[in-house]
Amino acid sequence: MQDVKKELYKSIQKRNFQEALEYYHMAVNHQSEDPSLRLVGADIYLSMGMKQLAIGELRKAFELYLGSGKKTQALACAEKIKGLSPDDLDILETLAKLYKELNNEEKAASYYGEYIARLVKMGKINDARKIIQRVKNDGLEKYIQGKYQFLLSDTQVQSLLGEISKESNYAAFFALMRKEIARSERYQREFSIILIEMDKVLIQDKKAQLLEIFKRVLRESDMYSIGYRWLFIILPETNRYGLEAVLNRMMEKMDTLFGSKKFYVASYPEDGKDVKELIVSALRYRVFL
Repeated sequence: MQDVKKELYKSIQKRNFQEALEYYHMAVNHQSEDPSLRLVGADIYLSMGMKQLAIGELRKAFELYLGSGKKTQALACAEKIKGLSPDDLDILETLAKLYKELNNEEKAASYYGEYIARLVKMGKINDARKIIQRVKNDGLEKYIQGKYQFLLSDTQVQSLLGEISKESNYAAFFALMRKEIARSERYQREFSIILIEMDKVLIQDKKAQLLEIFKRVLRESDMYSIGYRWLFIILPETNRYGLEAVLNRMMEKMDTLFGSKKFYVASYPEDGKDVKELIVSALRYRVFL
């Protein structure tokens, strides 16, 4: 076995990667559980332009290091995988978890932030909100608050609250929410809200187009109100999964007719049990731009 390894490293030094690959296969057949050998294989595949095979070797090395409790070495493998496959969502979550376990909270939060941002962009709202909850539970929110479009700072939230409170339809929306909370509490039901911030004041034609969209997307029991720049929607007996379906349909219909807009959502009772708490939760965790 030692002779095979000697020839392997000689071939690598000579940059004869085809020959090195043959010796690597012989070596790994005898020592398949050696993570350092897997790293050698990854380097050989990369030198030959075989990126996916290199990633496969790195994943194996990662699993072997992690299985033996060598988290720092496993982390280095995960970082290499991310460098080769930046669109891999799973590796972002893996890196975040590992950095948290190694007490590097700021780095963990950064990877969680990137992971959540990707999920939001893909329309996976419920998955994103689960990770946000994990970030909150782990005490990492302070590291990413205000740094990402999906997680606003206290100052930003207060600014938006001041803005929406000036909308002529806000008081009626507030009162409707209070009634819906009372009804949902009495009958142990869920409900959800959607707040939509438009980039400009809505003219009458645009309001008419919005009404047509709402008629197609929403149910008769759903409540909505169109202000100058803000739209308020209440979805009775709708949990966060039903909310995601409604939101995605609405975005699809609105994208072709309207310019820049921002979406904010919340669900009772998971995101809050009173009106102010629900609205603040919706504004803090912005869903889409």
